[in-house]
Amino acid sequence: MIYEILYNKNHLLSVVFNEFLTGAVHGYTSERGMIINTESGIVMSVKDFFKPDSDWKTTINKILIKKSQEFELLEEFKGMDDSMDFYITETGMCFSWDPYMYTPYALGIFMLEIPYSDLDDILQDEFSFLIDKSVDKSIINE
Repeated sequence: MIYEILYNKNHLLSVVFNEFLTGAVHGYTSERGMIINTESGIVMSVKDFFKPDSDWKTTINKILIKKSQEFELLEEFKGMDDSMDFYITETGMCFSWDPYMYTPYALGIFMLEIPYSDLDDILQDEFSFLIDKSVDKSIINE
């Protein structure tokens, strides 16, 4: 298993674990993300980042579905589900699915990234440091 630290600031540690399994006709790659609040030691879930009174699931699903249309998928993309993983980077929140879920094995992990600026209205205030205030949202949403 290989891991990569994608974000380690402001008491947030985002790590992605990649594993390549062998023993079949071809190997299988899987990816698991984990975000830890380094102050509390708590592993964070996606909902922890968003305002409880916001309709964050609908907002994120709309963005993910729109982004998914840029790809040729094996089946219609349904949005967030239990099989997805998520992690954060310097530039955005990433959602990923293992091969065969939406893409052929040859394309590897299917990942969609949402820039933090697109999440400005629903992100909890305590995570506002993730948003680059210099980014013009109107350009991103064109």
